[in-house]
Amino acid sequence: MDWLILILGMAVVTYLTRVTPFFLSIRDSRFVKYVPPAVFSALVFPDVLSSPEKTIAGALVFAVCIKNRDLLLAFLVGTSALYVLQLV
Repeated sequence: MDWLILILGMAVVTYLTRVTPFFLSIRDSRFVKYVPPAVFSALVFPDVLSSPEKTIAGALVFAVCIKNRDLLLAFLVGTSALYVLQLV
């Protein structure tokens, strides 16, 4: 019976997090535009900082993005750098 309460509780929490913006009208707030970069950072940075090879490749990707603003070039540089660094 405890598992049923747990599943229902998780369903309620999931539902509340999805409908809260509609009731609080936070869609017009300024901070909403910062949500995608924050989520992306939370997903990417722990993996990038997990090993020295990934940290170097991440730094190269960051440098290419800042200098050229070309996402495809940054992807190719990062993938190539990680491949080469893992071979060494």
